[in-house]
Amino acid sequence: MARRKRKARRRAAKKPSRRRVIIENLYKAGQFFAAVFIVLLVVAAIALAKGDERDANQAAEYAYYSLVISVVLLLAATALEERKEESTVEDREGRRRTVAETQKTRQREA
Repeated sequence: MARRKRKARRRAAKKPSRRRVIIENLYKAGQFFAAVFIVLLVVAAIALAKGDERDANQAAEYAYYSLVISVVLLLAATALEERKEESTVEDREGRRRTVAETQKTRQREA
């Protein structure tokens, strides 16, 4: 029983992989730029309501750039995450293995 608890603690204390950290940071950065987009769009609307068309256009332009950056970052994070999920599968024992390892195991069993 004590051995199981130690193994469970080791798994729980395991640091996330470098890839996982990169994916999480890409998501966070994408969300940040999406929030900046919203703020800049509100600023543009307020500037336009005040009649300052030049500042409104400039704020809207920066908002658009922020939206593009956000979409690119979120797409990159999603692509990395999906590629990782496709490259690993769960075997019969519930362990995560690469697709190649699983195919080799099945060939040996056949």
